[in-house]
Amino acid sequence: MPAISVFSDVAINDSDKTITYIANTWAKLRSLRVEFTATATAGSRLLEVRFLDKSGDVVYALDHATPFIASDVMIVNFSPGALTVAPVDNVSEGSQHIASGLPTSGSIRVIDTAAIAAAADDMIVHAVVEHG
Repeated sequence: MPAISVFSDVAINDSDKTITYIANTWAKLRSLRVEFTATATAGSRLLEVRFLDKSGDVVYALDHATPFIASDVMIVNFSPGALTVAPVDNVSEGSQHIASGLPTSGSIRVIDTAAIAAAADDMIVHAVVEHG
């Protein structure tokens, strides 16, 4: 019988997160929420979501289309079927379509590939995964 689990990484001062889900089982991503708060350090942050197999090899990667700038706050919900992006007040919030099938015994890595202020920017990641 399938189960649903929530995996979170809420440590601050880190713009490189890895979520490892249940080992030795099939898994489907139901949603991935990324909350990113950039420091005042100048530069465009580039968010990428990587799906890794159990060896750590990238099986699938997705770049978020909108770069983040200094002092920006961005909340992005990645989920199957998501299509829209819309700014709200001073927080940019949006959704982006993502594949649902996950590699067995793998992990999800969310990273600012530009690494502008990697040890100072804050990123919180929540993944909802169905597995069995």
